[in-house]
Amino acid sequence: MTPEERRLGQKDWRERNGEHIRIYQKNWREKHNEQIRIYMAKWRRENRENLRVYKKNYGWDRTPTAKATRRAWRLKNREWINLRDRESRAKDPTGRRTNELRYRVTNPNWPELHQRAVARSQQLRRVAIPKIAWFLNQRFDGSALHHMGGNVGIFLPINLHRSIFHSILRGYGMDQINHVSIQWLLGV
Repeated sequence: MTPEERRLGQKDWRERNGEHIRIYQKNWREKHNEQIRIYMAKWRRENRENLRVYKKNYGWDRTPTAKATRRAWRLKNREWINLRDRESRAKDPTGRRTNELRYRVTNPNWPELHQRAVARSQQLRRVAIPKIAWFLNQRFDGSALHHMGGNVGIFLPINLHRSIFHSILRGYGMDQINHVSIQWLLGV
């Protein structure tokens, strides 16, 4: 038997026994769940840099393509997601995640800590986004303020402002949105 015939035979066997294979693999994963979890955690620790490069190269970061892919997946698998959520709520009848509840119970000053953390993140955001001193146009109905960088701002139509994914804090897409906003302002 040639390797090509063997490969075709294996493919045919897999097609005929697909359901049996899926059941076997599911049972094996359930039986060895702890070993798989330990192995994957170890692998992620040892390959942290490779994983970071992989995610960056294949769009696992917050790019518009990745967001659109995730949104399409969520829409396609909405029933499965709802079923999973119902099952998790059934396991946790209090309606809260068990770890969060346990943390709140063991830390009586949780509200203060939470408020402090939220206030700190908001303060860091305020510091990172500069105050606008110069507006290139006037505000109008259906407009959104766009920080062009530095102390310059421009009011754009909401649809135009949302058409290009950008973040002044992370520097994503700022060149593209600034270019489009100047063209829109000049009427080009």
